[in-house]
Amino acid sequence: VPRLNKCVDATLDGELVDWWILFSVNHFDMRQERVLMITQKSVLRVKVNFSTWQVQKVTRLLFSEMESITAGKMRYESGSYAEKVASEGAGNFTQVGAVVGTIALQIKMKGEPPTMMQRWNPASSHMGRLCTTLTSHASTTSPDPEEGKESVHTFRRALEAALPGPLQVQEGDIVSEASPVGLALSTTHNQV
Repeated sequence: VPRLNKCVDATLDGELVDWWILFSVNHFDMRQERVLMITQKSVLRVKVNFSTWQVQKVTRLLFSEMESITAGKMRYESGSYAEKVASEGAGNFTQVGAVVGTIALQIKMKGEPPTMMQRWNPASSHMGRLCTTLTSHASTTSPDPEEGKESVHTFRRALEAALPGPLQVQEGDIVSEASPVGLALSTTHNQV
């Protein structure tokens, strides 16, 4: 990905360690294809037009600003509408969003919790900055789904190797905060 090297700021990020193509699950439970780049001091989440390889947006997650990193299975909040819909198998929204039981990695950043308006505003970039949830890309080309550039497993191993000092990856469930609006968007998107 030589075209994407320009995303790395040597002063802020240090040198590029490696890159992956993963799904980032947003706060509306929608999967988004993203290039993830691990550097010496940060993780870069890059929105790319894959037809032209033009960078559309870069979100910089500095190690020094990370609060926690969790690896585990995705699930919906107990008793939530999303859990009810998923358990009943209504619709195909889980094909677009957080597939229950999928292995994921979640990076939470330090900062003020989002307001209700930020949580419900699809145009808000605040949520994506505070919490990044990653899963393996569906079109893995590796014979072993836990290896390759589309695997959250190899991303995790590289991230653990790059993390400084006390910051570590913890094991635990990753609770999707899917809203009914997100479920509707996911279902609609999956039907198109």
